[in-house]
Order: sequence, then structure tokens, then C-alpha cells
Amino acid sequence: MKKGSNAQTIIVNDSSVRELLEMVKNMRGTGGVLMRANLKELLLQGVNRGAELLLGLAIKERFTGKGPFPVFQNRLGVRRGRLRRGLRATKARARKGLLTLRMGSNVKYFGRHEFGYRGQERVKAHAVKRHKVKNAFGSGKTYTRKKSFREAHWRGVDQKARRPLQTAIKQHATRLFGNSIERSLIEFLGRIRG
Repeated sequence: MKKGSNAQTIIVNDSSVRELLEMVKNMRGTGGVLMRANLKELLLQGVNRGAELLLGLAIKERFTGKGPFPVFQNRLGVRRGRLRRGLRATKARARKGLLTLRMGSNVKYFGRHEFGYRGQERVKAHAVKRHKVKNAFGSGKTYTRKKSFREAHWRGVDQKARRPLQTAIKQHATRLFGNSIERSLIEFLGRIRG
């Protein structure tokens, strides 16, 4: 992801993960150093795998369909698919007893949909084609507006946050990260034994 992209930070702080990180930190001796490095790598590998699964579920549930959807559904419809293709997760890092990673997109409008926007935006000068207006002036009739030109101007915007990615994270993060970390540890123990 490019620097400055609006991305959601996820902190995996499940008590079992915290205990594993503490266990890894307190291992001593040469064997402990090797074991510590392997376990830390496994935890990070499990979180990275969980992030991939989480992004896949988020795309499937929250970034598909023909919109526009109501804001309360926390979904975005697809027009060209650019935002869906741009969703990424950074590699997980272990620091101070927490596993952290960032998810988001460098697509310009991702932040506006994910976090909302309130403020002023500039509208370029543009031509308005001839068009019909239904129920003109409350009479129930249609009225044809002539072709015109609009000058550049500012307009107020109050766009509500849809939170499609944050909603998917709240729904699935604990289960997916826990399962993928557990799977990595089981694979590691299988390699040690046999």
C-alpha cells in the first residue's frame, strides 16, 4: 500500500495469542532461541494467512453486488471493481506483546466510503445537457430544461461512513486469526514430531 492511504489498523490481542507471545519471549538457551524464532515466525505466518482469508470474506460479503446499498447495510456496490482489486493487507509485525497489521486500499475514494467525509468539495465547470424534470413545480407535469453551462463552485458534502471493511473485521477477525494461527502451530508441531 502507498504511504498515506486510508487503512484500518487491526490489533490481534486475543489472550491466547498474547500468552503465546509471552511464552516465546521468555524462552532461554540455544534451543529456546531457535524455538522462539520459529514460533514467532509461525504466529506471524498464521496472522498473514488469516488476513488473506479476512480480505477474501470482506470482498465476498461487503464489496460485491449492484449498488447503491443503504448506508446501514455497510456494503459497497461494484462499478468497475477497482476498489476490490486494490484491497491489501501489510505483513504482520509482533511488537510489545501484540500482533499488528494494516488493511486498506490506496484507491482515492476508499477512505471516504470507509470513514465518511464532511466538508467542502470543488465542482468543476461543466455543461448540463437538455433534460426532463418530472413533477416540475409540484404540478405533476414534466418540464424540459434547456442546455446550460454551470460555473465552477463549491458544495457542502456530508457523506456517511459505510464501514464495509471495518464491519467484516468485527464479524470475522477473531475466528479467522485464531484458526489460522492454530493451523500454523499444528503444522509446526507435526514437522517437529515426524
